[in-house]
Amino acid sequence: MRLEESEAIINRRNPEASRESLARGQSLHIHDGTRHGWGTWEEQGNFHCLFVKTLAYLTDVGLDDGGTSVIPGSHKLSWPPQESIEAALADGRLIHQVEAQAGSVLLFPESLLHSTTPIRSDTERVILVSGYTPPMLREWPGNEISPEFVTTLPEHLRPLISGSDSWHWRRRG
Repeated sequence: MRLEESEAIINRRNPEASRESLARGQSLHIHDGTRHGWGTWEEQGNFHCLFVKTLAYLTDVGLDDGGTSVIPGSHKLSWPPQESIEAALADGRLIHQVEAQAGSVLLFPESLLHSTTPIRSDTERVILVSGYTPPMLREWPGNEISPEFVTTLPEHLRPLISGSDSWHWRRRG
């Protein structure tokens, strides 16, 4: 696997925004990074995804602390994502907001519909985000690796960091 994305995020409530304007569901920007059937497949009864993420929570995150919301099971739906999003927004029971203790890690496929949840409390939320892909995938737009940095790496690590191996891989077994 190749580390595709790595960032630390410190979020706090916008002091200009009223808590009422941050009502659950109204401010969600639900999205995915890959789609069922594109970047995912099932084989031998297992679900596989080419792009997965981890969120490491460095602070406790409760319902009002701006965690992450997901639409459970959406990573396996072949419906157009917008239909799933509209159904979930129409029935908030379909959206699950993640609550976590500091030190917890959430692992999910990028095909899972997800969103950052608005912060309604005065608590600061701190997370580490990591995204992982196979070495043959190139960088996500906006996360390009500097060619100058790649040249400083040992030769055997360059494909892993840059994704330069492209699709010249062979399936095992």
